[in-house]
Amino acid sequence: EGASAIEESTWQRAVKFLRKTAFTLWSKCNVRIEAPSITPVRDGSIDLHWKLLDRELLINIPADPEKWTTYYGDNRRGGNVVEGEIDTNAPNHWLLMWSTE
Repeated sequence: EGASAIEESTWQRAVKFLRKTAFTLWSKCNVRIEAPSITPVRDGSIDLHWKLLDRELLINIPADPEKWTTYYGDNRRGGNVVEGEIDTNAPNHWLLMWSTE
C-alpha cells in the first residue's frame, strides 16, 4: 500500500551489521545482547529495535547504501539520550554496550 519493497541488499547490510556488532561485543567485552525486533519501514529501510528493561535503542538501516545508518536511544524515560549516525562498516559495539549499561 504505497510502501517501498525491502531490497535484499538492505536486508544483507542489516544482517551483516547486526552479526558483526553483536560478535564484536561478545568477543571484546564478553557481553551478549538480546535479539532486536526487526521491522521493515515504508521507505524501504529496516529498523532494529531493542526494548530492554531500562533502555531502548532504535537503529535504522537505510535503503540507500550511500546513506549513513541512524540511531536513537534513551532510558525509556526520555533521559540519557544518544543519537546520531554511524558507518555500519566500522566497529560499533559501543552502541550495543550502551544499551546494556
